[in-house]
Amino acid sequence: MKKYILLAFLLTSFLPDLKAGFSEPDTADNQILYNGKIWRNLYSKVRGHAFLFSDKFESGSVKIAGRTFTNVDVRYDIYKDELIAVTGNGFLIQMNKEMVEAFSIPHDGIIYEFIRTGSDTLRNPNGYVNVLASGTVSLLVKYRKKIVYLAVDNKYDQFEQLHRMYLMKDGAPYPVNSRRNLLALLDDRKQELKTFIRKENLKTVRKNPNSFRAVVEYYNMLSQK
Repeated sequence: MKKYILLAFLLTSFLPDLKAGFSEPDTADNQILYNGKIWRNLYSKVRGHAFLFSDKFESGSVKIAGRTFTNVDVRYDIYKDELIAVTGNGFLIQMNKEMVEAFSIPHDGIIYEFIRTGSDTLRNPNGYVNVLASGTVSLLVKYRKKIVYLAVDNKYDQFEQLHRMYLMKDGAPYPVNSRRNLLALLDDRKQELKTFIRKENLKTVRKNPNSFRAVVEYYNMLSQK
């Protein structure tokens, strides 16, 4: 139960800071921001890449050691669950995971916000977790990649991307696998949600976690009434 309470605390504590104003890092701050070790690509022979969305760096934000920095060139290695940054000197740094509290990455016009959570279980995501919606309940996504051996022409290994969705409700995370599953977890507003989905012609697809966001946001709005 303690780890569930911690996850709920992270959702309410770190997420608002990512949406607020940020401070620009100066030279002295670089020692805080770029605290980590040199990153090296150990999987150059694997087809594809280990990163979320793209292997290109994006200008994001990072909250580390209680401070938030903007305009940080980052990419998220979801195979090793590590955040990689580029220093002003062009070095690639695997950031100190014990110090990173939250970060955000833009992609296709959407800002993806992540927090760092605690220990992993089948019911509880660990490491960096994407927060799609937050409020009375929160929608979380844990992205991963695995290496499929000899997946290309029976000669080359290839990265394959996976994800799991969770609904944080009453301080505990519940796996979400489908719209039916989500509505069962939100059964106190089930009929209203069904009407909303039908009226808005929403299509929820497990492969696209963002397609579930509007349903959870609407539930949170109803919960405030």
